[in-house]
Amino acid sequence: MIRQATLQGDLSPMGYVYMQDNLLVLINKPQMFGTQIRLNTTTKKKEVAPIDDEAHVDERRAEFGLGPLADYLKRLDVNYKPSVK
Repeated sequence: MIRQATLQGDLSPMGYVYMQDNLLVLINKPQMFGTQIRLNTTTKKKEVAPIDDEAHVDERRAEFGLGPLADYLKRLDVNYKPSVK
C-alpha cells in the first residue's frame, strides 16, 4: 500500500525508499535502492550495504524519481564500484 501511494504521488519517494532500505538492512537483507551506507570496520571507509539485484538498482531508483546510484554516492563521498556490470 505504501509503495502504491508513493508511486501515485501521495507520499514522498525519498521517504519510501529510505524506509524500505533501512528496514531491509535492519533485518540483514539486501537493500533495494542503495540508500544505506555503513562504515567498514576493517578499512574505516564508508561503503554501500549490499544491494539486491544490483544490476537493476538504477531502474528501481528511476521509478521513484531518483538519480543514478553512482551520482548519489558521489555526493556522499562514498567510493562505489558496482559488483555487476
